[in-house]
Amino acid sequence: TTKRIVVSIQNHDTLDFLRPDDVIEISCDLSRDGLKPVTPVKVPTAQKNMISCVKEYERLAVAAILQQDKSLAVRALMAHPLIGSYSLAKTLVEAYLDDEQFAAWQ
Repeated sequence: TTKRIVVSIQNHDTLDFLRPDDVIEISCDLSRDGLKPVTPVKVPTAQKNMISCVKEYERLAVAAILQQDKSLAVRALMAHPLIGSYSLAKTLVEAYLDDEQFAAWQ
């Protein structure tokens, strides 16, 4: 018996426009043999662009957190399609980091 579920898994070669080590949320068939991603027939260009922008945001955000780097956090938000501007990204990062628990961030 196979059941279709949505899970977050490593991309490998499921979506050819993302890196193999990216994590993707996708429908998978679950059986005794494990999970098998259901590869979309075709992802339209507009959606590819949106997914790629959000994935870049995620990569930069992880790097910013690990390095405690304010400028990387700003770059991350600039990559996100809902932000996209330097001034808004900088304002958001400064407001978020305006707390002494983030004093180590540079």
